[in-house]
Amino acid sequence: MVDEAEELEEAEDPIEIAVAYYSASGPSMKRCAFLAMRYDAAAGYRPGDGETWVGINDYSPEFQGTTRVTNGTNAWYTKAWCSLSGALFITRHDGWVVRNPNIWAPEVLTSWENDRIEGYHLRGVFGLDGGAVFVWGHDPRASAGQVYPASSLFRWDGKAWSPMTAPGFHVMAMHGTAEDNLWVAGPRGVVARWDGGRWTQLPSRQDELVNSLWVAGPDEVYATTAQGSVLEGSAAGMLPIGTIPGVATPGEVACVAKWQGQLWVGASRLGLFRRIGTTRDFESVKPNIDCVSMDARDELVLCCNNRVSGTANGADYRSCGVDSVLQVRAPFALGQRLG
Repeated sequence: MVDEAEELEEAEDPIEIAVAYYSASGPSMKRCAFLAMRYDAAAGYRPGDGETWVGINDYSPEFQGTTRVTNGTNAWYTKAWCSLSGALFITRHDGWVVRNPNIWAPEVLTSWENDRIEGYHLRGVFGLDGGAVFVWGHDPRASAGQVYPASSLFRWDGKAWSPMTAPGFHVMAMHGTAEDNLWVAGPRGVVARWDGGRWTQLPSRQDELVNSLWVAGPDEVYATTAQGSVLEGSAAGMLPIGTIPGVATPGEVACVAKWQGQLWVGASRLGLFRRIGTTRDFESVKPNIDCVSMDARDELVLCCNNRVSGTANGADYRSCGVDSVLQVRAPFALGQRLG
């Protein structure tokens, strides 16, 4: 006689587990941090049901090339930012900031710190250096039912977090070049600039949700929208300069950066695009790079679905961390042996 519990177990189909990388930051593809989610492919990722992980690419001669996969949690790591010297800051949706002073140090696995910003859901992080880092999020108790609640901002000075003046709207992205030249963007085309004393909202002809931002200088900024528009602006305002061809789903155009004098746009399944001179046209550079996040300081660093790609010259591309999270977690069921 077959046991009833065994019958039920045999009847259940195993779930298909998916892995997706979604945020990368660092000076190069070989030296950066990235975030990855692991989840039930049929249900999609949901905090509490899936996993998120921190990946660290360190292909320096001392480590002879390695990708570490660490700090797994069933909470949602929302965004990562890494300084050029290796100070890493990661926001979590449940109000924690996970940080490490140097992810390329030998003792990286024992030098993590966790800070709680009580009562907030944290959605993002951006830094200028290890002593000037900014996170944003909202108080869910004060914003119940709001689709885009106004964000609060907090600043890390190297020792502690403190609140700073907020722009008064929901922050989707932040970037800047100095503490008196920070820019934020959000829904309905809104972009604002911090001059060290106050926020000033810029005039805009755009009414689309702005989902990424890159500040190239004291008065030069670029942005993308969820509908696929690319914007260019200054303190005088923001103007659309083009649209990425082939956009079919909101959010496919995910990131923008100016690097080596050229404007680059990551468009998920559509690949990597580059603006043609100063025209309104964008050319497909790498259609096989499903770029969802980018950094552009030393090299152009591209976060893709299952790897981190990059280029030092805009022509030759390499990848690290290919399927690392998938392989490391393959022996374990979803939610099993995190940490």
